[in-house]
Amino acid sequence: MKKINRITAALLALVMILSLGACGAKQESSENAASSEKTEASTTAPTETEQPSEATTEPSEPETEAPEPAVVYEKTATGYNGMVAAADPAAAQIGIDMLKAGGNAMDAAIATAFALGFVENAASGIGGSGLLMYYDASTGKTTAIDYYYQCPAAMSLSDFSSDKDPKTYGMGGVQAIVPGFVAGMETACEMFGTKSFAELIEPAAQLAETGAPVSAFMAETYMNANAKMLLYPETARVFTVDGFPYFEGEIFRNPDLAKTYRLIGEKGSEVFYKGKIAEEIVSSLRKTGGKVTMGAATASSPPRTAI
Repeated sequence: MKKINRITAALLALVMILSLGACGAKQESSENAASSEKTEASTTAPTETEQPSEATTEPSEPETEAPEPAVVYEKTATGYNGMVAAADPAAAQIGIDMLKAGGNAMDAAIATAFALGFVENAASGIGGSGLLMYYDASTGKTTAIDYYYQCPAAMSLSDFSSDKDPKTYGMGGVQAIVPGFVAGMETACEMFGTKSFAELIEPAAQLAETGAPVSAFMAETYMNANAKMLLYPETARVFTVDGFPYFEGEIFRNPDLAKTYRLIGEKGSEVFYKGKIAEEIVSSLRKTGGKVTMGAATASSPPRTAI
């Protein structure tokens, strides 16, 4: 009897489940039908603001997607009393310190340039040349100083030919010229600076003594030039770590450059073009095929200026 009752109860439960399922299906079907009717009504019934289809004669233009904005990487600096821009933060800081010490824009520019000669020696420094423009707000005049290099008389275009052996092209002293940087900075100091040449060079000399972190640019430069630098013992001594290139973030020092800077600050550009420094440069270059002579260095004309 109990077994029959259990079967009966199970059948009743099954009937109830099926009944509830059917009710749910009917309800869902009626809801879908109502939703469909509403949708059809909303899409077919005209609104008050719609215009008759006959009034629309011009085809609509296809929508075009807006181009993706260009990715621009920028770093903004804001200054209120002065600003210095340089390729290395250590050099820029020296320029800022010069402004804080009462120097003018030219003082800061010269101090920064000598600092770059230490921290970014592959692209700046006393072995280089260039052009400078200076605007004087008090007079409203702009002055250009041309301190570009000069080639020695014995140099010819064939010395720059790309047909030469690629293993030796660009190496040694064959393509060395007489740089104009030192004379250019001295001229700028005399014309527009407020501090002595020695005062403007000293911060860079101190930086070369204490050292500064190697930048990513210089680390890559040292890596790429390492094999060539090892061919010249003195170059390898200064610009490698026991024959290995400097890595980014390592502290680089150059006390020899600090001595050279101070000698230039004390005796002026003459020591660089006619004195002890010139003699050492010429002697070193001649050993590796260089054509710069003491006569060529001495004959270097002063920078040209134009207002």
